[in-house]
Amino acid sequence: MFFSELDILTKEIIESLGKHMRMTEKTPKQYLHMSYPKLLPIMRFETHQYDAEQFGTVTTFQTRRLGGKMQLSTMVCTPSKGLEIPLLVVDCMVMPKKQRALCFVEFYDCTEKGMKDTKLFEGLHNRYSNYPDYEEKRAWYVKERAPYSMIKSDLAWQQGYGVQKMVRDTMEVYTLVAKHARKDGRNIRKIRELQQRMVEDGSPAKPILEKVLGKKEAESFFRTVVMPVPES
Repeated sequence: MFFSELDILTKEIIESLGKHMRMTEKTPKQYLHMSYPKLLPIMRFETHQYDAEQFGTVTTFQTRRLGGKMQLSTMVCTPSKGLEIPLLVVDCMVMPKKQRALCFVEFYDCTEKGMKDTKLFEGLHNRYSNYPDYEEKRAWYVKERAPYSMIKSDLAWQQGYGVQKMVRDTMEVYTLVAKHARKDGRNIRKIRELQQRMVEDGSPAKPILEKVLGKKEAESFFRTVVMPVPES
């Protein structure tokens, strides 16, 4: 079961991206390792932020709950250099006690005129259409996702390896599209709008970030590390 391989998967994806674009780590030291609560931690966090040449920023955020009861790995690919490609958020969660693996592949089309050619993303979506959908709570950002996003749990007999493959395939397709994407500085505007809504209206990570960092610093962390966008 891939519960013990979540860290390895994240590392492999970063290494794979590095073969196609120069990845320079620029993680602020104060955010590299965090814990909550500080005195007797029950949760530990590890953050890595990379400047991806000609693309923008890639940030990973890993969470571990004491005793291995839950692991969560988040990756945010922010095309803040203006490429005509959706912003991508990948969340993988493994719950050993429930023997369950979940994976959210969230595409947010923040391009100025909307992507015209989405065939590769649609093909990816169709490839995993038989996987069980995970029923989410209602939230504003659900409606903002592109229709080819995938919110999936694993098929029981695949023991987590199915959604692991889905993540690998997603990054392969995303990298291919990024390599051939056109650049238009106007595409940055809508990423900035999405960032603002995530800060104001909330994101899945907002409650825990505010517990760990406090409200003001959590906002700064999101704007400068998780989803950084150049000033207008």
